[in-house]
Amino acid sequence: MFKECERTGAPLTAARHNRGPSTEIGRGTDAKGNEISGQKRRRLARMRREQTRGRWRSKAERNLAHGLGEVRRLASALDLSDSVRDQACQLFRSAQNEDLLRGRSIEAIAAATVYGACRCNGRSRLVDDVSEMARVAESRVTSHERLQIAERRAGPSR
Repeated sequence: MFKECERTGAPLTAARHNRGPSTEIGRGTDAKGNEISGQKRRRLARMRREQTRGRWRSKAERNLAHGLGEVRRLASALDLSDSVRDQACQLFRSAQNEDLLRGRSIEAIAAATVYGACRCNGRSRLVDDVSEMARVAESRVTSHERLQIAERRAGPSR
C-alpha cells in the first residue's frame, strides 16, 4: 500500500562535514543549457552569496569542513581506500569533539588522523610520506598522533 521511502543523490559519507547532502546554485545557464536573462543571473548571484554565508553555523563547523577536506585530499594523494579515509575522518571528528584542535594546526591534526588510520589498518605508510603530502613537519604529525592515542586511552573522562 505505502511506497517505501527512497533517498536520491550521492550517498551519505563521514568524509563531509554535513555527511554529504549539498546543493550548488548554477551560473550562466539553466538545466537545459540555455542562457538565462540578466535579471535571473543577478538573482542567482544573490542566492549563491546567501548560501555561502549560511553554509556554516559556527567556526567549529567551518574548521571541521576544512579538516575533513584536508583528510580527503591526503587520503587521495596517498591512494588510501574509502574505509581508511572514513576512519580518518571519524578520528578527526573525535579530535575536534575532544577539543584537541585548539592551538594546533588543522593540517597537522588531519595528517595525524590519516597516519593513525593507516597504522590501525596495517597500511604501510611512513610518517615522512604523510607529512610530505600534508606539507607539515614530521615531528608535528607524530606528536599530534601520540596526543590522540593518549586521549583515546584516557577515554571519555571529561
